[in-house]
Amino acid sequence: EEWEQGLLAQASPHTVDTMWELPAVGHFLCLAQTALNLPEVVFFELERCLLMPRCSLLLSKIMSSMLSPP
Repeated sequence: EEWEQGLLAQASPHTVDTMWELPAVGHFLCLAQTALNLPEVVFFELERCLLMPRCSLLLSKIMSSMLSPP
């Protein structure tokens, strides 16, 4: 928990908080959840996967499901 908070603080979360695209991406993923065979996407996890993309299994699932046919 402390380790994650330290990494998130270094990743400049203030820029993510002001991005209008983040809710739009989250809404798209909610609408396409069944078609892309994705798990439920929580907005905190979406923010986290964009801040730390190499550590995120969720981002790899999203990208894989969008790049490969169902």
